[in-house]
Amino acid sequence: MGMDVYSVGEIRRRGAPSMAKELKAGSERALASLRNVRSSSFNSLTDAQKNFLGEVKGKIKTELKSVAAEAEEFISTPHLLFRPVSMILAIGLPLIFPLFFIPLKILLGYIVSFLLWYVTLVAYFATEVAMKPPWYRTGLSLKAQPSYWKHCVHNPLEDLQLEFEDVEFQGAEGRTLRGWFVPVPEYVEDKSREKIMIVCVHGAGRDRRAFLRHSQIFAEAGYPILMFDLSEHGLSDGQGLGFSFGRREKLDVLSSVRYLRKARGAERVVVVGTSTGASSAILAEGLYPGSIDAIIAENPFTRPADLFRLHLNETLKNYLSQNQHHI
Repeated sequence: MGMDVYSVGEIRRRGAPSMAKELKAGSERALASLRNVRSSSFNSLTDAQKNFLGEVKGKIKTELKSVAAEAEEFISTPHLLFRPVSMILAIGLPLIFPLFFIPLKILLGYIVSFLLWYVTLVAYFATEVAMKPPWYRTGLSLKAQPSYWKHCVHNPLEDLQLEFEDVEFQGAEGRTLRGWFVPVPEYVEDKSREKIMIVCVHGAGRDRRAFLRHSQIFAEAGYPILMFDLSEHGLSDGQGLGFSFGRREKLDVLSSVRYLRKARGAERVVVVGTSTGASSAILAEGLYPGSIDAIIAENPFTRPADLFRLHLNETLKNYLSQNQHHI
């Protein structure tokens, strides 16, 4: 961009009006050039800002994805917290520092108190896991159901086209137990076994649906069925205590048998149970001999301690397995 310069003589020779026009035209050209420069500079600055913001956003997204992936891996592998070396360091470090400045007697008391504390924590953790195994939940959730339930996870009518009734009856200590009563279907001609009724008792951490896939076989054979939730399970009353290895559940079994005899007119009652349900049925009959006419016990445990150790081992092996990733 240039600017024209005129001498006084030139102005006199060419005339003031003509020179004024030329000066005006030159000024307009200069202003136009300034506008172009400013517009070009503004556009360049805007593009630079956009490029910079785009790069920053890209880097932030990349970092967030990386952090999310690490968090997902950590959450999905809780055993990372419980590797043996990590546990030894976590337990041992608090005991190392006092070695340098605490008298021996006080140090021994310190060590003993820490050991008692850690043993108490382990005992509590083990008991919590045993009484509330990983699959334990209340309600009739449709999440994480075992494959052997064969997708019978809703109710007898929806899954098997069997009419049923929602029932509830009183259990021990004022707890209300809830379940399904499936009468003999109308299309079954032989009704001679209607007074022989079956109680299905699920295992620890499960609910009434554990025997849903069997109910069609029993019903079409002419036997009415009661499938109910043990206390602290499913929709029955509970306080979040988990299960008690048959101590409390055996009373629930007796309550279900009593319900069928009094409310449904059962003449004979057969209890079909699995795992804790099977052991609870055996314990119930042992507590009140003759209260149950027959028991079909599927994989009952012989002693609560055996089931406790099984659940504990199955749970801890996921944390201590040498085949897992570790830090």
